[in-house]
Amino acid sequence: MDHTPLAPVPISRRVIRVADARRALVGPAPWRLSAAVAASVVLSLLLLVVQRRSLAELFVLSTNGAPGPDAWLYPAALVSTSLVLLAPSLLVAALLLVAKRSRASRSAFLGLTSLSLLLALLDLDLLCSIGRHLAEITALALQPEGHVAGGSIGGWLAVVLWWATAAILSTLLVTRACQVAVAFVCRRLTPLLRAVVGFAGIALVASAIAAPILLLGAWGNHAVVERLYASALLDVRLHRSASDDPALLDPHLGGLFERLRSSYKAAFPALTGSGKPADARPLALPARPPNVVLIVAESFRHDAFGPELMPRLSRWAERGLVSTRHDAGTIYSQSGAFALLYGRSPAVFHQTLDAQVPPQFCVTLRNSGYECDYFTGHPQVWMRREDFLNERTMDHFVHNDRGSWPEWDQRALDNLIERIDASDRPVFATVLLMSSHFDYRYPPQYEIDRPVSNTAWLVTMVSALGPEAELPHRNRYRNCMRFIDDLVANAIGRLDPERNVIILTGDHGESINDDGHYTHGYSFAEILTRTPFAMVGPGIAPARLEVPTSHIDVLPSVLHALSGQRTELAHLHGVDWLAGERNGSELAAHSPPSKQSVETQLRVAGHRLRIDLDLTRPTISLKGFEDELGHPMRTPELSEQELDRIAEAFEEQLSRLRR
Repeated sequence: MDHTPLAPVPISRRVIRVADARRALVGPAPWRLSAAVAASVVLSLLLLVVQRRSLAELFVLSTNGAPGPDAWLYPAALVSTSLVLLAPSLLVAALLLVAKRSRASRSAFLGLTSLSLLLALLDLDLLCSIGRHLAEITALALQPEGHVAGGSIGGWLAVVLWWATAAILSTLLVTRACQVAVAFVCRRLTPLLRAVVGFAGIALVASAIAAPILLLGAWGNHAVVERLYASALLDVRLHRSASDDPALLDPHLGGLFERLRSSYKAAFPALTGSGKPADARPLALPARPPNVVLIVAESFRHDAFGPELMPRLSRWAERGLVSTRHDAGTIYSQSGAFALLYGRSPAVFHQTLDAQVPPQFCVTLRNSGYECDYFTGHPQVWMRREDFLNERTMDHFVHNDRGSWPEWDQRALDNLIERIDASDRPVFATVLLMSSHFDYRYPPQYEIDRPVSNTAWLVTMVSALGPEAELPHRNRYRNCMRFIDDLVANAIGRLDPERNVIILTGDHGESINDDGHYTHGYSFAEILTRTPFAMVGPGIAPARLEVPTSHIDVLPSVLHALSGQRTELAHLHGVDWLAGERNGSELAAHSPPSKQSVETQLRVAGHRLRIDLDLTRPTISLKGFEDELGHPMRTPELSEQELDRIAEAFEEQLSRLRR
């Protein structure tokens, strides 16, 4: 046997052998459709991790003793929605591969997937921060004066760049990893096995997309399925709502749904027809009726109106009527102003404006000898508010937005007083103040509570709107309320108390992390809908209303105060407090710009039930029960009497809308 020793292997040859081994293991990674499919699945799972943290309360609700497989259907539905969002990227990549343009296919997949992921992340960020979807924010930003509420474009670009970077890097890394992994697996399979595995993978992805959509009937908690698709960027259900079929509802909602839908079917023709005209009848008034001044503060929280922050206005209010449980009945400025000036529910917002009906308050008082005026610096064009607050509906429409928000408000009140002094007729004036809108502005001398935020709306990042942001934002709001107290009290002091009925309220409320979000407009949480109400002037006896009142009640109650008797006007939805009428229930409402539905919350007997009214067909969508913060609740055990009360209250509210 030859025992000649082996010569050592040169280092260069060892490096070559290692490289050969690596190529044997991995080899070149050609672009395949299966790599794109795998990357889509992995990215959807990664997105699920982010969604699970951001939508934690729905995950808890879906797993807390719910009947049926909700615990796995909820994450499966989110993955399904993400895969649908990424489907266009797969389709384009597949078409380009068929055309034998591999490089273009990969580039298109990377670009479209990054864009889709960016939209999903940005939408989720906005939803968690301020409770609104990207589409809603875009609609606001596209308003002619959208920058007033939207803030600096630089801040928005910073947020978009942050999420764009995250989306692009995630897509590149995941796609490359999947491309290498697929190449490694395919190199070890026969062509037949490769085809079988490929078709199986595509079938699995198709099943992941379709299963949650096709298994709507398997959900045990209807509130979860409705909230899930309301929180998603896309609603991928074959039908708009699972509640189109009572069999898909949980047992507690099934029977109630039939009764509510039956009531809505009967009311549907009247609610979706042309808006009712204004009632032109004048009031029977004394020889010298007082002026009526309606002062509306933006985002006016009900708990801000008290001796601590607003001592002067609190003392002033004691001379008249104060409602301690007043509610705007809506969540946006335009619908709050609509309810006050029309005495109608925001549920008929679009129908009324499409019919070009002028504000009932102006019609009645103008026909009774008043002039009607409007003073503000608030955006002149805003979500159809310009359709009823404009130079045609007002005798004097004074809009001035020079300078800062506090300057707008000071100028609006100065112009109001000048007009009252100059007019030879009684004046009905509406003043809309802007300073208390997010981000709550005031002159420097009112900065008493510190620290304060300096966000100027640039707070769309979840980290910037978490619990740690509550104190500086709350301090800003408190400082702003002190400014509003002096601003309005000074203006009231310049008006003759014997000649002016002055009403102070807000367009809606405001959340400062009370419900985990900031600002307003995203739910019917009580902190968003409740707002102060006070009315002081000749003929108004000092009193405190401890019962629920609403913006739609203001018009009939003020007309009673002016005429000394209950006024019968057609098409009003509110009650007359001074006639002793009370609300047994309330239907808070918001009409989205799409005109496809009306979002409502029925409040009765301590329950809050979210109901969407479909304006395209006579059906409703039950979103489930909510707590006072607008958070979803499990359907409570309801007695027959409670079910009857809810059904009767809904019927009563629909009857009002049909007036």
